[in-house]
Amino acid sequence: MARGDITVTLSANLANNGTVDHQPGSGVEAMITGSVGEEVHEGTTPNVVPAVNILIIDGTNNLALIEQGNGGNGAELWLRDKHLATNTNYFRFQNKQGSAGDLTFAVMDVG
Repeated sequence: MARGDITVTLSANLANNGTVDHQPGSGVEAMITGSVGEEVHEGTTPNVVPAVNILIIDGTNNLALIEQGNGGNGAELWLRDKHLATNTNYFRFQNKQGSAGDLTFAVMDVG
């Protein structure tokens, strides 16, 4: 894929605590575009966030929790940072809505 290409992933009926990974190709760096969707949002209006945890993983270990659907706490900071992933340390999206549901996200190749 080329710089600026966007990949959208849709995961239907993902189990509670189920995960979906996005691993860029070798030599590619990807960034979350700010588009993460879930059937359930946490918190109260206007401070709602998707019921999703976003982690960085190396294929075996969850290295860091970079965003957390945590009842809307910290909603003003949700996806304000530029999160980057590589082929070695890549994104894991985890359904935290309490039941099976649909999850979608988009990432863009930036390098």
